Amino acid sequence: MKIFCLRNAGLSLLSACVLTMVVSMPCVAADKTLFEDNHVRLVEVTRWPGETFTTSMQTLPFIVAVDAAWPEVVAVSSPQVAINEGNTGVPPLERAYPWCKVQTMSQAQSSTVKGDFPLHYYRMDYKRIDGDGFAANWQKWYPWALQSPVKKPNLGTQPQAGEPYSKDFPYPLIYDALTAAPANHFLRYRDEHVELVEVFIRPGESENIHGHPLPSVFFDDGGGFYPAIEATNFYLNPDTPLPRGAVGKPPAGVTYPSCYGAIPQWPHSVTVTGQVPQHFFRLQFVRMDGADMQKNWQRWYPNSK
Repeated sequence: MKIFCLRNAGLSLLSACVLTMVVSMPCVAADKTLFEDNHVRLVEVTRWPGETFTTSMQTLPFIVAVDAAWPEVVAVSSPQVAINEGNTGVPPLERAYPWCKVQTMSQAQSSTVKGDFPLHYYRMDYKRIDGDGFAANWQKWYPWALQSPVKKPNLGTQPQAGEPYSKDFPYPLIYDALTAAPANHFLRYRDEHVELVEVFIRPGESENIHGHPLPSVFFDDGGGFYPAIEATNFYLNPDTPLPRGAVGKPPAGVTYPSCYGAIPQWPHSVTVTGQVPQHFFRLQFVRMDGADMQKNWQRWYPNSK
C-alpha cells in the first residue's frame, strides 16, 4: 500500500496548494486556464521545486483533481488550517489515481515546495454553483442544450467487433463517448495529458450506447446527482464494473459540489425519465502521471522560469 500512503500524505498538505479563483486569469505563469465559461473554470496548477507561493481566500467551493505523486510541501506562514475540505473521492479497485477533493479557502497562507519534483494538479473553480437552483434554471443557464442535438446512429445492443482498447476497457474505440454519443458529450478542452468533457442528457432522452476508455474525475455541482433527476441505465455487458469509488463530498455545512475518481467505464446508456436533465463535467486522463511524475516531470512540465 505504499502508493496509497503517498497519496494520502499529499492530502494533508493540500491546504498549501490551492490558488485564488476570484480573478479571471491565472495568478502566475505556472497557472494555466484550460477552459472557462460563465459557470466554471478549469485550471492546471504547477508549483516548482523550491518555489514559495501564497494562497488566497476562495469565495466559492472548488474541486482539485490529482493524478500524480506529491512532493513535500511545507507551510511557512500561519500554522492555522487555511482550508475546509471534504472527504477524498477515490477510484474503485484500490487504484491510487485519479483522486479528488472538494475544498473551500478560509485564509491566505504561504508554502514552499521542498521536494525535488513539482506539485501538479487540476482545479475546477465554480463561478456559479447550480445546486438547488438547477431544476428551475437549467434552460436559462444552458440555452445551447435546447437546440436539436446532432444525432449519430446508435451502435446498438450487440457488441461491436474491433480491437480492445485496454485491459480496463476491453472494447474498441468506436465506443468512445465523443464518437459514439456526440449529442450528449461535448469536448471542451484536450491536450496530451487530459481532456475535459461536458455531459448533458435532456429530459426524456436516451444516450447512444457508448463508453469512456480513460480514467477520469467527475465534477458535479447539482446536475449529476440532483435529487429530482430520474434516470435508468442500460449496460452492454451485465458484468460491467462500477466505475466510481467513494464520492468526494464537500466540507461540513456545504451541499455542493461533489466529485469522484473513476476507472474506465464500459459501454452503457443513460435515459433521463424525469423532467430535470443530467449535467456534469468529466476530466479524462489521457496519460496518468502517477509515481512516474518524479522521473518524467522535466519532460512533461518544463520550467520556463
